[in-house]
Formats: sequence, C-alpha cells, structure tokens
Amino acid sequence: MARIAAIDIGTNSVLMTIAEGSADNPRVLADRATVTRLGEGVDQSGKLTPEAILRTLDVLKKYAEEAKAVGARIFAVSTSATRDAENSRVFLEPASAFLGSDVEIIDGKREAELTFRGSLSGIAFPGAVTVVDIGGGSTEIVRGEAGKVIESTSLNIGSVRLTERHLKSDPPTDQEMEALDRNLTAVIEGSSVQPTAPLVGIAGTVTTLAAVSRKMIDYDGAEVHGTRLMTEEVREMIAGFRAVRKSDRPARFPGLTSGRADVIIAGAQILLRLAERARTSQITVSDRGVRWGILVEKLSG
Repeated sequence: MARIAAIDIGTNSVLMTIAEGSADNPRVLADRATVTRLGEGVDQSGKLTPEAILRTLDVLKKYAEEAKAVGARIFAVSTSATRDAENSRVFLEPASAFLGSDVEIIDGKREAELTFRGSLSGIAFPGAVTVVDIGGGSTEIVRGEAGKVIESTSLNIGSVRLTERHLKSDPPTDQEMEALDRNLTAVIEGSSVQPTAPLVGIAGTVTTLAAVSRKMIDYDGAEVHGTRLMTEEVREMIAGFRAVRKSDRPARFPGLTSGRADVIIAGAQILLRLAERARTSQITVSDRGVRWGILVEKLSG
C-alpha cells in the first residue's frame, strides 16, 4: 500500500500530511503544521535570512524523521518564499538532503492545480467555484469547475508581506490599515482573475479565523473542513484583533496561536476584500490545500 508524506513549505508555515490508501479515501497517519516564517524579510531584502532558514530546516529534519519512521515516500514543494528569494539555494540544498529528495519549487500554474485539487477533496461543489489560498507571501485565486482549473493567478499580497510592508505599529493605526487596504485593493482590482461565488478559502489565515470563530483551543482540521465563515464575521474579527496588542491576542481570542497573532490582521483583511469582491456573504473553509493536492496526485498513481 502506497504511503506518502506531502510537505508544503510556505512563506509562513510548513505543513506535512502523511497518508496511505487510495486517492478517493486516504487514511491520514499524521498531520503537522509549524509556523517557521521562512519568508521573513524577503519582501524588503529579497533574501532568506539565516535565522529563518535554520528554523525551517529544523522543522523539516523532524518531519523527515517522522515520515521515514513509517516508511513514507516524501514529496515536498515550496512556493512564494523560495520563488522570490535570491539565495534560495542556501536553503534548498540542505532541505533536500534532510528529506532525501529534491524540493520542487512550483510555479503559479502548478500551485493552482494542486491547490484546486487538494482544497476541494472531501467538499462537494457541483458547479463553478473559486478557491483562494492566502499565504504569507502571495495569494492565489483559482477558478474552476468539475475538478478542472479554468483560470488562475498569483497575487503578491500575503499576510506576512503586507504586515511587514504596512503594519508597523502595535496595534496598527488607522493610517497603516488604510495604506494596506489601498495596496491589496489595487492588486485585487488589477488582477486578470476575479473571485466569484461560491468562495472556498484555504491556508492558515482562513483556518485560524474558523478556529477563532469556534473558540477552538485545540485545532481540529477535520472539524474545520467544510464549515463556513460569514463575511461580516470576518469584518468583526478584524476589528477585535485591532483593539488589542499582538501579544495579548492569543489569550483574548482562543484559536489564535502566537505564531500567527502578528499577521492575522493583514491575512483577514485580504480574505474580507476577496469576499466583498466576489459579492458573497460567506466563505467555505477548507483545511486542505497544496499538500492534499500532492497526496491525491501521488496516491492516484
């Protein structure tokens, strides 16, 4: 029986799911998520920092040990942070050595296909649907139907990127929020692909908002997958986050982790503007994404 470990190395976090069985009904053996902030400072410097590289390599080493212990074949991909960084090789070479296989730097088209396939696994949408993947460095908009991608785009707006660029104060000032909003609104409106309803949201920002909505101290991906967030609820959460300092947010909002407390405002604002652009009152939450796209692909083979 095929046993696969799919690893998604993102700008803000590193995700791993180990599963076996069939693509239609995989059995999950382990599901891991760790905030490492690999893309910290890349927007300004164009380079990965030594500290971010070491944090991420440490997590990858542990993931690799866990995967190899159960005999899983490892497939790892990396997205925005390594695509943008001039010195990505400094990270990729030791990462590949730890994993025992090359890390695939995926382009926008490949990311869109994996995102769409993975995010909708276990969720039934008979017609057209838009999937939005809000990452730390970029946001993907993928429109498709009947399991096939129709069009997609990658936007240079992400929770880490916009936080570092605009939100210097703690909590952010009105002027900083306005600057952030102008930036992301201009990018969304200028995009060749526009979000339309129904809207499915994936990745850490969206699942964290779902956890906060449910006051979920111990995160349960299976419970979150397929649930809904109301657009107005997202707006209210942003206001709540802005009312307190980032260090106080996890205690005030159960479900919000300290590793995401500083970037949740920017991430939530991106989701809000995408939902408004799609003219929808709700967002379906998917706990799955690129790594699940890899699992479906590899288990199908």
